Amino acid sequence: MIKVALVLAGDNVPINIPRLGKKLNRIVKNMYFKKEVSIPIHKLGDPEKNGIWYCTDVFYKLLNEEQYTKYDYVVGITNVRITTREEYPEDLEKDYFSDLDYRRTGIITINDEMLRYNSDSKDIYQYIAFGIVEIIIGNMIKQDLHHDRLEYCIYHDCSDRNTFARMIDNSTICTNCLSIIKHIVSIELINDANKLLKWCRCYSGSQSPIKLTLRNPFVSFVCGTSIGWIVKAMLPSDEKWAQYSAIAVTILTPVFSLAYYTIRNFARSAKSSL
Repeated sequence: MIKVALVLAGDNVPINIPRLGKKLNRIVKNMYFKKEVSIPIHKLGDPEKNGIWYCTDVFYKLLNEEQYTKYDYVVGITNVRITTREEYPEDLEKDYFSDLDYRRTGIITINDEMLRYNSDSKDIYQYIAFGIVEIIIGNMIKQDLHHDRLEYCIYHDCSDRNTFARMIDNSTICTNCLSIIKHIVSIELINDANKLLKWCRCYSGSQSPIKLTLRNPFVSFVCGTSIGWIVKAMLPSDEKWAQYSAIAVTILTPVFSLAYYTIRNFARSAKSSL
């Protein structure tokens, strides 16, 4: 059993850590998550990069303080913008979703600048859980697995931040990364990581299944096309049977599509209610 401390870093971080820990502990068997003493904003100092970003190594130093040494790993959750000390060309993204020291600590930000890239079907707890898996596994193997292969693996480098929603929707570890992880991490802990990722793939209970249905591209296409057919079918026609058939088809098709996707979304939403 590995013990993981969950630590708020900053002031007014809008997350219920006991609730997060409870959710995670219901899913896994070989990890134990617990809230620990928070880090106040004044201990972070001022943002060091352009007065906007906090460097992640500042968090690592604080998360390695004595009160956290009884834990195997320590994950900080903050609401400030984070980046590394590396210098980047001006045209590259500086904001990070999360980062880790490849020893025992890591930091995840829920700043609006990054949270806006989250999938519409995932809540903030799933967003954090996704980052936790990346951090814990990365610290266990103590090497950087990030790559640019577009497989929506949790270790995809996400240089295009717009790919993040697809990554969390798929929530998987690619074959190449898994082949490295299996030589270092126990099968029990890999199974726990996969259970957390399975939860991340579920639709969040906080998202309306009906709203998700209406956002489905196929449903939008069917409804839009059906409206056009209905208008055409309402025009005068000598063939009444053809007119009535067209009206029936154009009404029933979107109705069945809406019903199917709504039922499916409700089922997925129920699975994620922990």
